[in-house]
Amino acid sequence: MADRLIAVCLGLVLFVTLMLTAADYGLTYDEPWYMSLAQKSNEWLATLLRAPAYAVTRPGVDRFWQSEDYQPGFVKLVGGLAMLPMVHVLAPLAALRTATPLLCGVLAACLYLWITSLWGRAAGLYAVGALFLMPRVFADSHLLALDAPAMVMCTLTVACCWMTARTGKWSWAMASGLMWGLALNTKLNAFFVPFVVFPWLFVVRRKMVLPLLVSFLVCGPLALVLTWPLLWHDTIARFLRYFNFHLHHGRIAVTYFGTRYTVAPWHYPLVMSAITLPPATLALFAVGFARVLSAAVRAVKRCLKGPAITGPSSPPGTSALVGLAAWGTIVNLLPSCLPQVPKYNGVRLFLPAFPFVAIVAAAGFVWMLRPLQRWADAHLAGAIAAPAKKLALLLVVA
Repeated sequence: MADRLIAVCLGLVLFVTLMLTAADYGLTYDEPWYMSLAQKSNEWLATLLRAPAYAVTRPGVDRFWQSEDYQPGFVKLVGGLAMLPMVHVLAPLAALRTATPLLCGVLAACLYLWITSLWGRAAGLYAVGALFLMPRVFADSHLLALDAPAMVMCTLTVACCWMTARTGKWSWAMASGLMWGLALNTKLNAFFVPFVVFPWLFVVRRKMVLPLLVSFLVCGPLALVLTWPLLWHDTIARFLRYFNFHLHHGRIAVTYFGTRYTVAPWHYPLVMSAITLPPATLALFAVGFARVLSAAVRAVKRCLKGPAITGPSSPPGTSALVGLAAWGTIVNLLPSCLPQVPKYNGVRLFLPAFPFVAIVAAAGFVWMLRPLQRWADAHLAGAIAAPAKKLALLLVVA
């Protein structure tokens, strides 16, 4: 109960902080489009309440959900509903941006509970701080755009998949599929979530691959279509048009170390990620990633020397989570390194990688903290009460 209360407080503190600073950021070039369509979604919802028979017809849908709009509907629905109670309280720009801080607050609470359940409160607090104090994550968490919401929904989907493996319950598998459908209805980045989840699940708990696969194939598309009214008519044709638009997205140039590129070099995502992460976070990520990589190499060597592995059936533990987060970082960054994939606007296009970076860094934090705590208990117990806990709090704040 205490951890749930802390999680709620963390989410609220982040939400309030983002809302109070939301008007400090200038209007970005694509926000007016999302803001106007969020207001359109409110008009459609009002029509749905007044005249449901008309609102669900093709003319009723097409009136409010423009067929030439190539961005999904989840952010528009949440954005429209979230702004309603804020328009009379905050400055207009801040009120229109309410959805993204709200979603980020939910992610902060869930991330805290996820990490705390395995590594303790200090690690949970560190993971939340490490993520939302990344300058680019903090900035994008204010904006009514698709990038930060995509980060939230992709991470929550992977968290549900983790719970599927952890508990072995079909209910979590169904929740994972539904969450993936909402993530797809946020941004096309969610297409990569199965590439994060299924290889990992095949290694750590193979018996849950089938339930999760069924859920992704059934519940995912169902959630996508139900929450995007544009797809209620001409479903396949409109989805293919949306997919094709992003597959052949127009080139957007970027200046990278003084040179203008139509398509940035392959190393752009890696360099931009490294130089925009706080050095302490980057160092702890390197510690966590190096340890999980070393463990993976040892596991492969054992596999090559011994009999074939049939796949564990027990719930995954802390090492499995670090492996999942490290793999999630790779999967979210690697596609952007491909030669012809668009790379621009800093790190916003691969923002879903950064919660995994924070989790790996939290693992590095724990591995660095534990020997220091043992030293504090051995040498400072006589002078300071509960030195290990105080040291952990001091390092989290630092």
